[in-house]
Amino acid sequence: MIIYYKLEEIEDIAKIILSFGANNICLQGQMGSGKTTLIRSIMDHLNTVDNVSSPTYGLLNQYQNSTGEVIGYHFDLFRVESQEELKGLDIETYLESPVLTFIEWPELIEGKSLENTLHINFSTIDNNKRGLEITRLS
Repeated sequence: MIIYYKLEEIEDIAKIILSFGANNICLQGQMGSGKTTLIRSIMDHLNTVDNVSSPTYGLLNQYQNSTGEVIGYHFDLFRVESQEELKGLDIETYLESPVLTFIEWPELIEGKSLENTLHINFSTIDNNKRGLEITRLS
């Protein structure tokens, strides 16, 4: 599925992504293409109380709702330099949990179990328009 949207339509895109019911969402695209913006919109829709930002330096952010329940994990693997570094993150545990897990730069974890996963590839059309190519692994 391919979707084109304007940045002000991000709320509608978040609802579409949530409608797939996937536990894991892998996001690929150039820096600045909107990966974290989409995650922020999805988490806002799920009523997170946390500030949603890219965990580039910490590699993992956790998001909660107002009751303290964890409702999302957000990995940004851009700075990961080796498979050894990934082992320390124990990503498989997160991928197997019922909590929504986002992974930016998922190509670094190829071969891992990505069942019930949406893959979203971002493209920048212009300053206000983006494209998403969405595929699903069951």
